[in-house]
Amino acid sequence: MSISDDEYNAFSINLARRFAERAQGSDQTASRLVGQFPRDTVLCGFLTPASRMANQPEPSPKSSILGPISAGNDLDSLAEDLPQDSAYEQSSLGLQWKMPHEACEMAGAMVIDFSASIYVRRLPTLEEQSGLGAWRREYSSSKSVDESVGSNDTGIKTSEIVPVWTREDVTGLIAPEINIRDLCQRKKITMDLSQSFRRYLDSISPRDLYPGVTQFQVSQENVKSNEKYRSWLSSLGMASLRNFWSPVLDVRIVPIPTEPECVRVVLRVINRTEVPGRGEGDFLDPNLYRVRLSVVLPASAHRFSVFRELPKSFRYDRRMAGIGINCHVRHDAQNGNVILSTDATPIEYVYRLEPREIPDGAPTFDSMRSDPIHTLQSILTAMKSYDRIEWRDTLSGLMGKELTDASEARKRFRDEIQRFSRGIKLLADDSFDHVLRAFVLMNEAMEAAADGRYDRWRLFQIVFIVSQIPGLASREYEEIREEHDDDVDILWFAAGGGKTEAFLGLLIWQAFFDRLRGKRIGVTAFVRFPLRLLTFQQLQRLGSALGSAELIRHRERLGGARFSMGYFVGSGTTPNRIDDDAHRRFVTNGPDDKLRRVFACPFCGCDTVLSYDASNRIVEHRCTSDSCPGGQNRLPIYVVDQDVYRFVPTVIVSTVDKLAQFGQNQRFAELFGRFDLVCPTHGTSFLDSNRICSAAVAYAAGETPESCGTATNRIHYGPFKDPAPSLLIQDEMHLLSEELGTFDSHYETAVMNLAYTLGSRPWKIVAATATIERYKTHAWHLYLRQSRQFPGPGPSAYESFYYAQNRAKLGRVFVGVLGVGRKHTPAVTRTLSLLYEELQLARHLADTDTAAMADRYGLGDLSKDDYKLLVFYYELVLSYVLTRKGSDQVAEAIESRVKRELQRLAPEHGDLLVTTFNGGISESEMSRIVHAIRTADPLGDPAKRTRGIVTTNVIGHGVDVDRFNIIVFAGFPRLVAEYIQASARVGRTVPGISLFVATPQSERDRSVFDRFCKFHEYLDRLVDPSAIIRWPEPALRRTSAGILAGYLMAIAPRHIRRRIVSVADVQDLQGSENAEALEVSEIIAWMNSAYGTDLAPSRRYREQLEVVVQNHYSSIVNQERVHGRRSVNLNSHLSSMRSLRDSDDPGFIIIWDSADKKLIQRLSRGQ
Repeated sequence: MSISDDEYNAFSINLARRFAERAQGSDQTASRLVGQFPRDTVLCGFLTPASRMANQPEPSPKSSILGPISAGNDLDSLAEDLPQDSAYEQSSLGLQWKMPHEACEMAGAMVIDFSASIYVRRLPTLEEQSGLGAWRREYSSSKSVDESVGSNDTGIKTSEIVPVWTREDVTGLIAPEINIRDLCQRKKITMDLSQSFRRYLDSISPRDLYPGVTQFQVSQENVKSNEKYRSWLSSLGMASLRNFWSPVLDVRIVPIPTEPECVRVVLRVINRTEVPGRGEGDFLDPNLYRVRLSVVLPASAHRFSVFRELPKSFRYDRRMAGIGINCHVRHDAQNGNVILSTDATPIEYVYRLEPREIPDGAPTFDSMRSDPIHTLQSILTAMKSYDRIEWRDTLSGLMGKELTDASEARKRFRDEIQRFSRGIKLLADDSFDHVLRAFVLMNEAMEAAADGRYDRWRLFQIVFIVSQIPGLASREYEEIREEHDDDVDILWFAAGGGKTEAFLGLLIWQAFFDRLRGKRIGVTAFVRFPLRLLTFQQLQRLGSALGSAELIRHRERLGGARFSMGYFVGSGTTPNRIDDDAHRRFVTNGPDDKLRRVFACPFCGCDTVLSYDASNRIVEHRCTSDSCPGGQNRLPIYVVDQDVYRFVPTVIVSTVDKLAQFGQNQRFAELFGRFDLVCPTHGTSFLDSNRICSAAVAYAAGETPESCGTATNRIHYGPFKDPAPSLLIQDEMHLLSEELGTFDSHYETAVMNLAYTLGSRPWKIVAATATIERYKTHAWHLYLRQSRQFPGPGPSAYESFYYAQNRAKLGRVFVGVLGVGRKHTPAVTRTLSLLYEELQLARHLADTDTAAMADRYGLGDLSKDDYKLLVFYYELVLSYVLTRKGSDQVAEAIESRVKRELQRLAPEHGDLLVTTFNGGISESEMSRIVHAIRTADPLGDPAKRTRGIVTTNVIGHGVDVDRFNIIVFAGFPRLVAEYIQASARVGRTVPGISLFVATPQSERDRSVFDRFCKFHEYLDRLVDPSAIIRWPEPALRRTSAGILAGYLMAIAPRHIRRRIVSVADVQDLQGSENAEALEVSEIIAWMNSAYGTDLAPSRRYREQLEVVVQNHYSSIVNQERVHGRRSVNLNSHLSSMRSLRDSDDPGFIIIWDSADKKLIQRLSRGQ
């Protein structure tokens, strides 16, 4: 199967256009509606009568960026927002633009063109009545069927007349010219178009018009033949069109207080049609459909508005020709005139960003292994050339602030050149040969992990990796360290652009470098995600890369522990430990399959299964292949917290929440190198913290056994080479905001202080994000470090040295929808129905009429299977809902409405399988569904495939499926970043279609819709700044307990050489020999360093911390002991945060009875 980019472009464009036609009732199927009513069928772009809105005024453009509307200007229909639970009635549509005051003194006129459609009810044909009539037997002694309505005493079957409506198009209604000078003087001009409308409608054929406004019934006898049916119709009498529609044009001038040199011109068409009387609504439709308004005016009477949400920059075109009122505004220029027109279903096309190609500098994995320096030098030469030519040309046309900003941007690019050059020099320096060898091995591992899907790095990826290497290598070679090596490096790139591969390459390089420099045990990198689903998804990708690296490590005999990974998420997903109940259950039944975190073997890709090593209490992943190159041992994957602590995996994949374990678990410090020995069977131990290991217990008692269990199981004692992690990769950094960001910031600097106190250099921080604003402030509050963004922006909005827009390849097609005459959820479900109807038509044409398929969607001559594949790629629709409750409502509406409509209008569609992704679904279940979607047969039965997913923001990050290519937004998310991330789920490999169904009651939704195209043209540049401040005192009081507990469990024991877990441990050790670490002054000094109070905005913050810490510590020291009762653990006594998402003070239930405690534990596990 071979489908070109042009075909994918054409299909996505025309699929979106066909949907827009259906939504507005412009398609052929809407020209005659049988068994349907127009108001239920047409979704948007129509006007309901203004009189219907007496109690439901439509939203006002008062917040328009053109400036506030002045009070007292009689804007009668531009009022406040609707009640949230109302159906949206829309009586006007129009546009507004700025006009300079001097235009009022010039001779000139504006010409307005208006078109619309109305629906009239007609009598059905014989086939329509016979096919859709609802026949029932009735008994009546009143009039006979032939006379009028009802049924006679004989019980003849009758049916109501099937409703049939035809669309009548009223086009070319050109209003008289409006003299601009006259308009400025009068301020307001209103034109009643009713007469013009009626003259046009007089030409409508009266044939088959429905007579009257009452319901008729027809007997089954009268539809047995065409002759009988026509005779019966004739008996109803002739009908005439009731021409009652009343459109009104309203043009007015409104002052702009913030711009006194301009006025605003507001042009609207308003539906002043009277609402039909009671009982007449099924026979008369007062709505105006397919409304379109355009105006031609002299260019001198028009000024562009400014899209102020977009930052002022030499890169951006912030001009807007006008603002829509319940629509978007299109703009054209011709013969010295400006043409503005309305668009009720706006579509914006965004092209794909693609990496640049460098002649003689293609960064293929093969070239990076065989001759990396030559290729890297070619890239460096190209960077210098880009600076010399592209940036020079950009600066030459600028002046003032724009020149200053561009010069600063060019300087950032030159800094990137310098850092990249430094990395190349280090790779080429034989004095540091481990650096180059690790680089070559990393490229081999990444090529193996790619498995033929791609064979090279993107430019930004390889430049980023090489630029990072010197700072990471300086951990071993102090002489090459430079001032900014510890800055936070923020990898910023559009969603789907390849950030994950960039940081995977970096951590694989670090893993090889660690083994080459003699680090045999210990964590190399933490990879942290704010969301558990992200963690789960990325674990699969990391597993493949790390598995390939491990095979190479073994082949190269680099020594040390196997490259391994840990899944460090917590009890909500995987257990913190294997307690006695779980142990007995696993021994009897095997481990729970929900603990299977990696489904494909990292070494060979075959399925994995779980087993349980009862003697070591470890849940094992094993490969099902007998010929796996990784061998038949357990796979190096750890999913239980206690196993992560004792086996200190090479890479730990974690959620941000788990940083709270610093204040919860004494063994957390072992991840940062606080361990005395390593047992090949049982793992690491600090003193006897790992009591399952007999050697550890003996060591704590003063012995140094050589082995554990058997003579070959030799114990390794410290000191160990740099056992702390070298690298922290924080993905989706923008999600660390608000309370979560503040709490996390305290723990971030605390664990960095932990590493420093344990004798290690704190980790290098690399953050990845596609959506962040004010990154320097964000990174400073999180880490108290300076930061750099890579890559810096280029000379234009979507072009830099690293990438450029490919105008031959669409990235995404954005479509705006404002549903009319219904509430928001029905508008969303109607959108889904129209999408599925169009997709079913495409599927039908692919099966039966490929020529018609090609014609409808602008395609070339493809095979039938290729046509089917196109539909397959677009048949699965994501419905993005803002809340979990909303997702349940939409899912229910799909069951009750969408499926029913499809069954009636597209019966060939078959069963619609829809699933829900929200916080209520387990990761394993989600993974199963995603796997089924990925492996579905494109030529199989569509009814057996998942073709719909209702989801919340759980899908917004890290869920990458090639078949996700249509998404429907049920309203605008809380943050622009969420919208960007969610819309990036579609169009990963082929053009995606993103439909935004605006919530009419939301001022923000309306603002996006009315400026739809400009908003989406610069979508990636409109990110809301993340709200994060590390200094609120209430947050300090919330986090200080856990960080103090962390100090007492992690730092103090290292100095005292005694484990500290409980209140009694502190009381017993305080004041003893070598217990200086438990003195108040030492504790306060460490806590001040952990919080960075020297950098706080006021002295008060430091004072508050010291008071809080002293109070916490006093409560420990002065805690009364109860004879015979076990001492409370420090984390429980201090109420340490169990998760960084704990925004409220916790409550604890203390259960003393051991039997009750076990019962509660079993219940919490759902047993």
